[in-house]
Amino acid sequence: MKLNTNLIFLFLILTSIFSCSDDGGENVDTSPSFSYNLDGDTITLTTFSAFVFNGNIGITGQDVDGNNTISIGLAADSEGTFAITTDPNNTSPIPALAYIPMGTSSLGAFVADPNQSGSGTLTISNVDTANETISGTFSFTGSNNLSSVSFEIENGIFNNIPYSTDLPNDFSGGTANFDLDGQSFDPTSVNVSRIEFVTEDNISIVLNKPNSSAYTIFFPTDSPTGTFNVGGFTSYRITTTLPGNNILFPSSGTITITENDLENREVRGTFEAVLEGGGVVQNITNGEFDIVYEE
Repeated sequence: MKLNTNLIFLFLILTSIFSCSDDGGENVDTSPSFSYNLDGDTITLTTFSAFVFNGNIGITGQDVDGNNTISIGLAADSEGTFAITTDPNNTSPIPALAYIPMGTSSLGAFVADPNQSGSGTLTISNVDTANETISGTFSFTGSNNLSSVSFEIENGIFNNIPYSTDLPNDFSGGTANFDLDGQSFDPTSVNVSRIEFVTEDNISIVLNKPNSSAYTIFFPTDSPTGTFNVGGFTSYRITTTLPGNNILFPSSGTITITENDLENREVRGTFEAVLEGGGVVQNITNGEFDIVYEE
């Protein structure tokens, strides 16, 4: 399964730190560390976690106050350098790199735009399967569609971060895409939420892209496999809200659940719809999603 972290989702120089031993020799310091540069300052992250699961890597770090967060996601579990690129011939996974800065939590994550080549680079320098640690470097420009501000994250380094081989219970994310009126709509973020209310238990997938409205796919968490008609207020629905709060509801369409693994919280499927509202009509075709949701 290819995941895209909800926060999703991030070092150009990896350094080895040496300390002198009592016998005068030099030993590599294997203690974990995580840091990056922002506006000439070095930010040290003191709380971190990582997983290497089913061909995917996820790494998250926060500073001592929990205010500055870096999130890294990659649909690969091998060493190498992975760059944000729009090259259609690129065969390497594109990393998800995100920064949540202090004091701007209401604006969400500032991400390396996968639709803009050169906006980020991730290097996985070592996946130590014996000790279950991961090391690497990264840099990226983080932006989002809620602010004109961007952040330059430079000289990021994560060194000997312990990883789990199980997917965290609080992880949610994935991949999704579709064609909108015949043009490819590749979201820059895929936000997956499990919504439990009284007797209802549903999955919400919100697809975001700069300078575009967000699109929401909604269906029951325990949905069986099969094809289901969508509606504006049914258990299966696809909607979007245009500027001016013009909400488009489906006049026709389907969501097909091709796989729903309740034990591992993974869902795969396809979708299509005609959305209408306020005289606007949009056609969604060739939609597909592959997500995991929080327990």
